[in-house]
Amino acid sequence: MSYFWVQLINKCYYGQFLLGILPIMIGMGSQIPEVFMYFSDPEGSNTPTFKGFFPMVFIWYIFFLIALQIHIFVMYFCNQLSSAWTPVKKND
Repeated sequence: MSYFWVQLINKCYYGQFLLGILPIMIGMGSQIPEVFMYFSDPEGSNTPTFKGFFPMVFIWYIFFLIALQIHIFVMYFCNQLSSAWTPVKKND
């Protein structure tokens, strides 16, 4: 493989962090006050619910965790491809 493809995979790796993991972490952080508010007073909290029963903040966290898992797997596979495509240096 040429060095161009290794550089492209490395850019994909860092792009996944900047455009994938970082926004997910920001989204999870923005929902933390609502989680604390729901846990401190489930009956009196103003947390929106799904069909009047299940808090929407939990649905958001399920989405965030699935998206985070997908992005972590993509970063792992980018790392594996990068190491597999890096030319072996010969020591003569």
